[in-house]
Amino acid sequence: KTAYEIYQCDWSSDVCSSDLNSDPLRLFEPRFLELAQRYASEPTSIDAVQWLAESAQGGRVFDAGLAIIERHHVESRKMVELCTILVFRKSPGIEKLMLAVATNNPHRDVQGLAYLSLARYFKYLRNTAERVHNGNERTLKNLNQNYSDEMQKWIRSTDPAALAKRIDALCDRVIDQYGDVEHGHGTLADAAEALLFDMHAIGSVAPDIDGEDIEGARFRLSDYRGKVVLLYFWSEF
Repeated sequence: KTAYEIYQCDWSSDVCSSDLNSDPLRLFEPRFLELAQRYASEPTSIDAVQWLAESAQGGRVFDAGLAIIERHHVESRKMVELCTILVFRKSPGIEKLMLAVATNNPHRDVQGLAYLSLARYFKYLRNTAERVHNGNERTLKNLNQNYSDEMQKWIRSTDPAALAKRIDALCDRVIDQYGDVEHGHGTLADAAEALLFDMHAIGSVAPDIDGEDIEGARFRLSDYRGKVVLLYFWSEF
């Protein structure tokens, strides 16, 4: 049976409809964790934790589910799907699980994807931490409404600069050791290079250019600092 089918069998009458209507996902979290614990060594536990990955709040229940996967299933190919989902979540246990998959999964493509997923996860977490540190009202409101005090403290303590360095190191590792692995419409190297470009090129200062304009006069891009500049590149074959 799938985790959902087992959950339906285990449904008890002590949960009233008013509780479900108020916040049903929060009521499901401990029950899916219980499923993962009860069937820890079976594929059902992966299904249960995947539900947590898709729907649960970050924190202790969420991380307890990830810990079960770390103990019993890091060698499974199903870690590809789970790591992909976890990229867009926030919880301390995510880093530990992804590193365990990257280190212990026997499949090279899964290892590489786990490292890439960890880099993407760090980028997502870094963006949130930067907005929090900059006092972004919308992010702070979301934090207060949707996360426990413990999780808020963890996110506020995150160092965006330190995460940026780790993202660079992870991307370099993917390119060097797993770059040839097919991923999507390209390779893991393509995905890692795109992530590095997004980290460092978009919104950053353009490198200085020294050349000739259309009239043959020498110029440097830095001469136009503070002005709007359109760079147009072409080549002749």
